Amino acid sequence: MEESEVQSLQHISPCELYPKAQTVTQEEGLTVPFTPLCGEYVAFLGRTTTGILALSNYRLYHQIPEHNTCHNIPLGLVEQVEVRDILYVQISCKDATLCRLAFSTSEECMEWMRRLLKATSPIKNMDYLFAFALYAWAQEEGSEELLSRLSNTTTVDFFNSEVERLQFDVSKGGPWRVSLANKDYRLCGSYPQRLLVPAGIPDQQLDAASKFRSSRRVPAVVWRHRGNGAVIARCSQPEVGWLGWRSSDDEALINAILNACSPDPEKRKKLLIMDARSYTTAV
Repeated sequence: MEESEVQSLQHISPCELYPKAQTVTQEEGLTVPFTPLCGEYVAFLGRTTTGILALSNYRLYHQIPEHNTCHNIPLGLVEQVEVRDILYVQISCKDATLCRLAFSTSEECMEWMRRLLKATSPIKNMDYLFAFALYAWAQEEGSEELLSRLSNTTTVDFFNSEVERLQFDVSKGGPWRVSLANKDYRLCGSYPQRLLVPAGIPDQQLDAASKFRSSRRVPAVVWRHRGNGAVIARCSQPEVGWLGWRSSDDEALINAILNACSPDPEKRKKLLIMDARSYTTAV
């Protein structure tokens, strides 16, 4: 190949696949009110009537100096964005929190509304997920601590740390245990391989109970209140059918979860069943 010919192969560093855009600033003198993560850039920086508003490729950040507080909302947490009363943008989040932004003019309100709708719209190409930009720029900027956490932490580590954080007693003789009934996802394809279940429920009974649930999504504990021991267990709807079928294994599992929350047999236990499906789906 002659020297004048263009090279057909070029070396591209990972961070070049995720370039950082220039910040569009509403007025001079505004500064970003937070420290961006690796791979994060602020696309828009402006004001509300109460503070400074920044929209990055990862989050929406609203700083309110008067109250010495802020709203730090990851874009993936946003459920709905809508305009209220011409000058307000209301953001509904998936954790049931609300954030209302007030603007001086309706034009500013609509402009930020459009920006937020675009930023929170579903990603068509998974390559543009922020997680990939974070990892690529962490390599470029030499964040050894972050890279170590990203490279060495496994799903097992996350699971064990949550069990410890929520103070589940999984010791021998304790009320809870870690089940491997879903190893290789043979029990349920949409559940993790490790499940937290009452110690008195063997894997065979867990498998039998799963057959009574849609897609075999058996009641599995995902959270615990460290103060009173109450838990949240996720599951799919029972397949009772038109004849009202029942499952003794499913009922035994639910009763075991109640008992594991409070080992004291004299203490009254409550079970609250919530259907998170939409009304049209449920009926």
